[in-house]
Amino acid sequence: MLTRAPRSLLLCFGLLLAYAACSGDDDSPAAPSDEPSAEKPDATTADASAADAATSDASTSDASTESVENDARFVLTVTQYVNDVATSYLLILDDIDAGEISLDRAREFAGGITTVVRDGYLFIAEDDAPVVSRYMVSEAGELTDQARISFADYGVQSAAYGINFFASSTRSYITVDTATRVVWDPSKMEVVETLKLDLPKAPEDFELNASYDRGLLVRDQQVFQSLYTANWDELSFAPESHIAIWNSETDEASAVTTSRCPMLDAATQDDAGNVYYSNWVHLIAARYTNPDKAPKPCVVRIPAGSTEIDQDWTRDLTELTDGRPVMNLQYSGDGKFIASVFHEERAQKPIDSDQVYAPHWRMWSFDFEAGTAEPVDGVEWNDGGFSTYRIDGHTYVLVTTSDSASTFGYEIKGKAGEQLFHVSGAGYQIGKL
Repeated sequence: MLTRAPRSLLLCFGLLLAYAACSGDDDSPAAPSDEPSAEKPDATTADASAADAATSDASTSDASTESVENDARFVLTVTQYVNDVATSYLLILDDIDAGEISLDRAREFAGGITTVVRDGYLFIAEDDAPVVSRYMVSEAGELTDQARISFADYGVQSAAYGINFFASSTRSYITVDTATRVVWDPSKMEVVETLKLDLPKAPEDFELNASYDRGLLVRDQQVFQSLYTANWDELSFAPESHIAIWNSETDEASAVTTSRCPMLDAATQDDAGNVYYSNWVHLIAARYTNPDKAPKPCVVRIPAGSTEIDQDWTRDLTELTDGRPVMNLQYSGDGKFIASVFHEERAQKPIDSDQVYAPHWRMWSFDFEAGTAEPVDGVEWNDGGFSTYRIDGHTYVLVTTSDSASTFGYEIKGKAGEQLFHVSGAGYQIGKL
């Protein structure tokens, strides 16, 4: 079973690959099979091996056009929760420096949705349906429904929220189970095949978990996806992770590399093409609730042009934070990185998992070449699961409050964050048209 964690912890949407490089919140296209969930229902998918084909309706539908905003440039999606019922809002903004954003002119959707900007198209998937719809967006910000594709014949119940990873103009991958991906072509809106990965077995009493989209990225036509072993009943983790690599042109598996770092679940890539993986918040929660079964976190690097982890580079980031736990390392430009650092001095004692999932995290800037790290000024305290987007050389982050009631958008400039907008609800996706 694939289970989601709260949206506030799963924000990173590497789905917006055309313009973004994420970590994650909130909070990956593969989900941990029993990852703790608080606000959202389970998103369960069946084994795709029982199906022969997906149903595709790629013909042009009756055009339904709706005006959203004028002078369209950026797509922002937010979700509000009232009595555990989700309503999503799609805004098309003429400027990312939008200040206080009103939802009065937003397009409304029942439930949660995923929006993906790719090659001038806007792809929308509803959380509770195995369907992706493709739209054209006019200069005036009008949406024209173009095509849709269903994956129901593969037993997929949702094509959204971290399950669906866009790797290129012609390749996207929907995670069905830990080893199975439905391969489909966004340009033709049709299924190509299924991909089966040959993965290592999990140790006894543990299960292998494939990351959400925060643990996926593409480099030189190679797709990287992390996998880690966990026992969610005990909130414990085995002391190793794996990274599966396959070719997005041939859909052939290339390698599975192994690291002695637990719960590698957040990916990022620097300007030189080096790939980095770090842990997510659940490993830190285990440190306080089940310390004997919480291996020490670390960060790994896969050098540009390689599919192997550089074991000599592996870092313990707590050495730069006065021992404070770290998660969600993301590249921020100019050779620098940002990550979330847990300030346990703010938490009530004794520290439990509720305190770890609370807004006791602060964004820090890391300079590996200089061997230094320090807090980023101007960014609100949060639960650690910010989303990162690299757009036209700028680094934007979305920080959602722990109750999912409010989202702040920032641009990171060196060691400072400049607030660009505020919006009500959980803002978990932004992309440029």
